[in-house]
Amino acid sequence: MKTIIVDTSSVLFPIALSKYTTELSSDDGEPIESIYKFLEKLLELSEKFSTNKFIFCFEGGNSNRKLLYPNYKNCRTEHPPEIEKKLQRLYPQINILKKGLEQSGFQTEQIYGYESDDLCASLIYNNPEHDIILLTGDKDLFQCIRPWCSVYNIREDLLYNDLLFRQKKFNLPADQFWRVLALAGDASDGIEGISKVGMITAVKFLTKTLNKSHKVYSNIINNKQIYLDNSKIVKLPLEGCPELKIKDVQLDFNGFNKFCQEYSLIPFYTDIGTVKWNIFFSRREV
Repeated sequence: MKTIIVDTSSVLFPIALSKYTTELSSDDGEPIESIYKFLEKLLELSEKFSTNKFIFCFEGGNSNRKLLYPNYKNCRTEHPPEIEKKLQRLYPQINILKKGLEQSGFQTEQIYGYESDDLCASLIYNNPEHDIILLTGDKDLFQCIRPWCSVYNIREDLLYNDLLFRQKKFNLPADQFWRVLALAGDASDGIEGISKVGMITAVKFLTKTLNKSHKVYSNIINNKQIYLDNSKIVKLPLEGCPELKIKDVQLDFNGFNKFCQEYSLIPFYTDIGTVKWNIFFSRREV
């Protein structure tokens, strides 16, 4: 049975910001719409990959990266009021969801100072004996592709192995993608790359297809320190991240039911919902 490692924030945030997600509240008035949609997605993935072995990685903050790169993610601007409202509804749901997943017997990981990306990478690299799928919408995590780990990109609905990455993204080994980010930078995270070096140029340089007479070639050679500094930030996991192991857990259907009842997730513990989740929790290794 495959083990699915979930980069939880990259699933939750698109759900919360989607125009198709309408506000829902528990009987106590707590927002639950993102939890509801997340659990629906969990059912869908369980059926798609015939597994109930999920591990959920949560954000622990980016303080460790900021020590190395003070401007890390400083590029992110204020959100429009309608987006900010959705985010303010999402934030309390993250802790509620984590509590519910743990109550249901799932392994969760969260370590102060380390991002979800780091924890996903640590779990993958330290458990090569498992058949793993990494669920994410974050391009940075393509570097985690290994012979024992594929990356399911939730935005594209595609399961990437190394071959597909080369065919659809960049013609270099997926596990070297961090080098592209170190050279080109990552504007979404406020990481400045070498001047005039984009991802395509970075790939050409790394695959030795960039003409040495090209003016950008000498620019890369003369700015090696930028590459070395960025590597510390973009290569996963961040140095110092603990080596995480996949645990042998016992899922708890009763614990899940209690969680759903506590937070008024009615469709999950009545009628057809009960049947679907009973099938989910009853899956066994073949």
